[in-house]
Amino acid sequence: MVKNFHTILIPIDFSINTETAINKALSMVPADGCVIHLLHVQQIGTSNILRYFMRLLKGYSWKQVKAAIKDSEGQLEALKSDIESTRSNIRAYSHVCYGDSIEDSIIKKASNLGADLIVLGKSSHHSRFPQLNTVFPSRIAQLTGIPVLTAKPGSRDKEIKKIVLPINAEFPTNKVSIIKAIQGRNQIQIQVIIFSNDNIRKPFLKQSLLDIFETLKGQLAIPVKYIRLHGENKAKVLLAYSKSIDADMVIVHPGSETSLGGWANRHISDMLPAESKTVVLAVR
Repeated sequence: MVKNFHTILIPIDFSINTETAINKALSMVPADGCVIHLLHVQQIGTSNILRYFMRLLKGYSWKQVKAAIKDSEGQLEALKSDIESTRSNIRAYSHVCYGDSIEDSIIKKASNLGADLIVLGKSSHHSRFPQLNTVFPSRIAQLTGIPVLTAKPGSRDKEIKKIVLPINAEFPTNKVSIIKAIQGRNQIQIQVIIFSNDNIRKPFLKQSLLDIFETLKGQLAIPVKYIRLHGENKAKVLLAYSKSIDADMVIVHPGSETSLGGWANRHISDMLPAESKTVVLAVR
């Protein structure tokens, strides 16, 4: 069954991330249209650390909270109008919330909406200290079961043509469903990846590879190549290979194919610089 993105959630922070996420989300809209939900999580505080702690001790008045929310709502309405003006079959809705963490708010809203896709724009990459991140795309995908697309500003105007698709012994039903949804927008090509350490059930891996070729190359007429890569950590291998072929998208399973390991538990999206054109789609 094709997974069309009829309900898309875009977290909004009014930075360059917003422009990036909206642009990539619009590129994923199916031909028959969709509903786009804009979510802003109001941060009750200030960027100045000293004033932040002073306000924390003093308290943040309800009047200030309402003023901040009203300002956010106004900005969201402008974005909503811009989105709806791009196509007649797109409807946009805006939401402002506060109180929970950004990640928890995204998870709650996506689950309540029954979203088909979450699109995150991320200009920063805390590769040394990922604990500074406020949102972990792979964790959201794991907890919600909803595909999460992470895009850096460098990918803003890049079409998705070259896709890296890692597989194992099981047929990647959800990943293939995503590819079917993307097909038709661009002339895409698939680079299937199998890992050298996935050889315990070699006959099953071979059958999975044959099934992939039959589905993508046979049924969908999508150019498909495959390569066996070596390395203990799948995420590191995928990151290096995606960079080497200048991939537009890598479709990964959250966790096993996104975690770079180490004491900091870094993820692929942490290591991609702001100018990277590669988007990461985490699919459980």
